[in-house]
Amino acid sequence: MADAQFNEFAIGRPQVEQAMRNWSLIDWTNSGSYSLSAVTYDANGIIASASILWPSGAQGQWTTLIANARYGVVDSFACTYVYGNVTRTVTQPAVSRNGSGAITSCPALILS
Repeated sequence: MADAQFNEFAIGRPQVEQAMRNWSLIDWTNSGSYSLSAVTYDANGIIASASILWPSGAQGQWTTLIANARYGVVDSFACTYVYGNVTRTVTQPAVSRNGSGAITSCPALILS
């Protein structure tokens, strides 16, 4: 969905347009529906930052907040969505893992 379609579907109702964009952003983040480029890695080979391209064509930045060196994965991240004068940040608070590295608790994404 192109970002302009949020406006078209909302039919000039800014609150509806914002709600649609916010819902889509959470859904895209949960499903991994984005592309990363210009990826940088930390000393453990875990993604540290990247440019992000959303399905709407909007761009942003991925930033790892907590890298788990023991399991070689990201436990917390933030990514931005920037399109025109709209900027949103989606943050995944730190997940909890058991001794085998499986996620035992995954807090909901936070949109700000």
